[in-house]
Amino acid sequence: MNQRFQPARLLALLLLLLCLVTACGPGEAGDGPMWVDPGTIRLSPDRTQVTVEIHNRSGVLRPVGEYALEGPDWGSFRFVDPSLPRSIPAEDSVTLELAVSVANFRSTDGTLRDGEASLRFASNRHEYEIPVVFQAAADGGPGPIGLGLLVLLLVLPAGLLAGRGLGLGSRSPDRPRGAPLLAAAFASLLLVALTIPLGPAWCSGRLGDPVGPLELAQCRLGLGGSELIGLSAGPGLLWLWIALAAVTITTTIAACSLTTRDPLPRVGLAGLRLLGMSVLLATAFAALNPASSALSELVLAQTRATPMLGVEGPRWGIVAQPLGFCLALLLTAGTRPEIPASSTPPIPEVGRATALLRLLDRLDAAVWAAVLATVYLGGWTLPLVSVGLSRSVPLMPLGVELVLGLVVLALEIGLVLVLSDRLRGWLAGRPAAGERERLRLHGRWTLPLILANILTLLFL
Repeated sequence: MNQRFQPARLLALLLLLLCLVTACGPGEAGDGPMWVDPGTIRLSPDRTQVTVEIHNRSGVLRPVGEYALEGPDWGSFRFVDPSLPRSIPAEDSVTLELAVSVANFRSTDGTLRDGEASLRFASNRHEYEIPVVFQAAADGGPGPIGLGLLVLLLVLPAGLLAGRGLGLGSRSPDRPRGAPLLAAAFASLLLVALTIPLGPAWCSGRLGDPVGPLELAQCRLGLGGSELIGLSAGPGLLWLWIALAAVTITTTIAACSLTTRDPLPRVGLAGLRLLGMSVLLATAFAALNPASSALSELVLAQTRATPMLGVEGPRWGIVAQPLGFCLALLLTAGTRPEIPASSTPPIPEVGRATALLRLLDRLDAAVWAAVLATVYLGGWTLPLVSVGLSRSVPLMPLGVELVLGLVVLALEIGLVLVLSDRLRGWLAGRPAAGERERLRLHGRWTLPLILANILTLLFL
């Protein structure tokens, strides 16, 4: 058997090929030539007006008319502009605005109730009925379990660090040295993972249907769905920075506790990485100009079409900030702490702890790679397929797009990991590969380049 044959690589290539073939295939035909986005129109007290887009996926001009609002609460909804569109060009779309009177859903005690109606229209012999829903409160949001997990992830690192500093608790002889610190580091890595968006949105009951950008936007607002992110509480950039700070602090202290080397250079490298990445993340947000500080909005901002060599391409972070991506990759690869050799443990029980520390190092690299893939490589999005780019109709059902997004994100993380490992190996082979030398190198070159990157953004 050929030693170069690796089933994992072959499986990854086949999965990628399957996803690309699926992405290039047409979406479901549906009933009739028209398709409406959103498929279920949802309004709320904070969202009293919504845009509805009617797509014509056929190759001929189509008439449209006989608009009507029906259902139990039809009188509480109205068309903002009574001059409704009467035809839709071939492979094009038209929009109309629908508004709700919130006062009609308010009871005598001041509470709001849910309501429903339907939007009806016709095109030739085809009739369409779109549900219209008023939600008194948005779905989703962190529930008791989510809030408890968040509090645990925030309190556990601080509690474990404080307990170790005070010398609290007895340690079992067979427990690895630095176990509380390693547990705190793993918890902080999980916190970072919870801030990474994994897809456009989760829309309940719509996995088998094509879902457009308008419906995905309302799902992200908690209307009929939720964001595909573990920690959706805003502002996302602040949560990400807190999580990265927790990762940096816990992993650095854990690494320092397992070696007799001077900890100051290692602490300096960790502080440099956190400082540099904080500036680079803020600069990337400023360059991409998302609608809010949420990471999901940053990903969507990277799907905007921008001219590239005469064609329309996505405005990825690496396109808007190529120097920023290179500096971020250099920081994540060149400031990771060195793992002590397990063959010559300087202190008792360091062998078991070193094995955990190596695992922690790989997870730390994967988490930072996920951050770089989200900020600079468009995260789960794929050019010309992902929601956000200009297109007349969705190309695939939502479930297929979610799977494809996860595969794309995993491939991007793998690519960043490969580049980071190659760069780290190259730096390790240089004459000045020690922690002190790397600290001086980053202080002399990386920080000035980060400043130059900021000035370039301000003046160009």
